[in-house]
Amino acid sequence: MAISADGPREAVAMVPSDMNITELHRILADNKTGHAVICDEGRYIGLVTRAQISAADNGNGSSSRPVGELPSLESPMLPEHSSPLAIRHFLSQESTEYIPFVNRQGHVTSVLSRDEALRNGLYDNAAVIMAGGFGVRLRPITDSIPKPMVPLVDGRMIDRIINHLLDCGFYRFYVAVHYMKEMIMDYLGDGSDRGIEIRYIVEETPLGTAGSLRTLIDQESLPIVVTNGDVITNQRFGDILRFHKGNKADITVVCREDGVNISYGVVESDEKGNLLDINEKPRLNYLINTGMYVVNPGVFRTVPEKKCFMTDVIAATREQGGTVKVFQCHEYWRDVGTIDCYAQVIKDIKSGLVRNLPPIIPASRDASALAHGVISHEEMLESINSGV
Repeated sequence: MAISADGPREAVAMVPSDMNITELHRILADNKTGHAVICDEGRYIGLVTRAQISAADNGNGSSSRPVGELPSLESPMLPEHSSPLAIRHFLSQESTEYIPFVNRQGHVTSVLSRDEALRNGLYDNAAVIMAGGFGVRLRPITDSIPKPMVPLVDGRMIDRIINHLLDCGFYRFYVAVHYMKEMIMDYLGDGSDRGIEIRYIVEETPLGTAGSLRTLIDQESLPIVVTNGDVITNQRFGDILRFHKGNKADITVVCREDGVNISYGVVESDEKGNLLDINEKPRLNYLINTGMYVVNPGVFRTVPEKKCFMTDVIAATREQGGTVKVFQCHEYWRDVGTIDCYAQVIKDIKSGLVRNLPPIIPASRDASALAHGVISHEEMLESINSGV
């Protein structure tokens, strides 16, 4: 058995573990990939290269041995449904040219080259991160760094947002920047060292939550995923995109239920002053806007070339007969808008409420950020709590 997009010579050979070394040597001699996956009744045993088999088939009597008995079988592999983030983390640790993917029973389901693996499970839709705000409610932290750059346990906040989007299958990013934009742009670069693409929408003056998106009208044709640069969530953005497309929406607003506890009895009366009911200390529930959206690029033609907010775009779309849908999020979600929220998100990450993601943070970028005076979240919270 061989897995290939072209023909046998371009395929990674898949051979049984009882095949002898000489026979495998003959197969690999005419195989462009120079690799073979060793299986035992379909179950993955290891990956060998032409060089390894040539060394074993050296005329010393070992050539008749089954390849499954080779002592140095390499065994890098991934689960068959690995996310793009997990694949990139794996490739940052392994130098293998081909990656076997296996199911829960250990059977090989595919073998991909590094380039093929990097393209696996990706959406072509762009994702936009709104990272230009001043972060006023997070002062004094944001006096020296922009809010997306605050540390969050295992990286910066923008690292976690990008890693989550990548884990969901999005690799093309626009980052809208204004406040301390150079720090964000220096840190992220063009994304190539993370295996993604990053472009910037530079706001010379603040353009609101939607003004900068107007620049994408002629650049994007597919629905765009949009998230605020302070949102931490477990919500799968692919689910939102499928909901958006399935409902033929122009805009999908991601909401979640939140509530307010009233500390007093709430009285209901009629216009004559007659008491109708008393509800003792009720909780009032509402759907709140999470700052996450999926938007068709065409709706931004209604956005003026000036400061504009997403609520303005939604209102204009509805006025023109467009379809605006609500996707209700039931997963973890929190915006890091205040010091209290910042401290809570750190606790939630450490306790496991927020999904643990493989880190794809180039050391050079991290060092660059630290050179700008970024400190750990523990040091930040300690200085804030002590009044420094």
